[in-house]
Amino acid sequence: KRFIFYNPHFVGTEYFLLHSDARGEIYNPYWQYEIYGRTDHMKTYQDEEVGEHWGGRAGDLFRK
Repeated sequence: KRFIFYNPHFVGTEYFLLHSDARGEIYNPYWQYEIYGRTDHMKTYQDEEVGEHWGGRAGDLFRK
């Protein structure tokens, strides 16, 4: 099972569970939009993955 934790404030050490594929945990198919929200200006929730851009490997790393 996989878990994605996220610190939206970039300050401190408090991370929140953003997405997981484990039963009973938070499931958010649009988790990449939360991570790349500042760089991806065109949010279309028809696609679960954001467009390609520099440094955007979170989806690749999650699928490993």
